[in-house]
Amino acid sequence: MNTLFTEQQLYAQDAFANKNIARKVSTGIHSKLNSIDKNLIHSSEFFFIATSDGKNDIQCSFKGSGNNYQNGLVYIESDTTLYYPEIIGNHMMQSIGNILTSNKLGMLFINFETQQRLRINGNANIIEQPLEKFTSFWPDCHLVVKVDINQIFSNCSRNIPHLIKQETA
Repeated sequence: MNTLFTEQQLYAQDAFANKNIARKVSTGIHSKLNSIDKNLIHSSEFFFIATSDGKNDIQCSFKGSGNNYQNGLVYIESDTTLYYPEIIGNHMMQSIGNILTSNKLGMLFINFETQQRLRINGNANIIEQPLEKFTSFWPDCHLVVKVDINQIFSNCSRNIPHLIKQETA
């Protein structure tokens, strides 16, 4: 019994894609960060997060630091645990509200210069009173999200546009 793919995903692979490629790519899915994963995360100035409200409504949000954090946007505690600050933008708190409802989340890191991407699925918990180590990393954060990693997908670079970052004055 295949536990990685749902019945519908297997059907779609058979009907519309190359199931042999899909199954070969799936062998690269892992549950612990390796050095390549860590380097990509450390170098990321932004990532995208997907959360669900538990009623099948999905939210996708951009999380970025605007270069405000010298220590990076994500703190890696171990090969299976990471943290990020909840930076309050529009004050809607949809991601946080969704995490309080259903702690499942997905994260997408993309480096357009190196054409790398990394997907992480995990369980999230909110830390309302961040520890001093986090407030020293992210001085203006009031909430920190802890992510316990379940799956890591190192995607291929095909179809990622090659973009060069321009420094601003």
